[in-house]
Amino acid sequence: MTEISAEGTWHLVMDTPIGEQRAVLELSIQDGASASNVTGHRAAPGSPGAGS
Repeated sequence: MTEISAEGTWHLVMDTPIGEQRAVLELSIQDGASASNVTGHRAAPGSPGAGS
């Protein structure tokens, strides 16, 4: 069986019915356990909190 690492920074772009959504997913191994962090806008374009 071949092991593949997914560690790193992933820039995600998703086409959705409310428009293109972007996020950054960071995957890492810390002290032998997996860790993750997701950043990005969580609002529909034009709604409060959506940014520009």
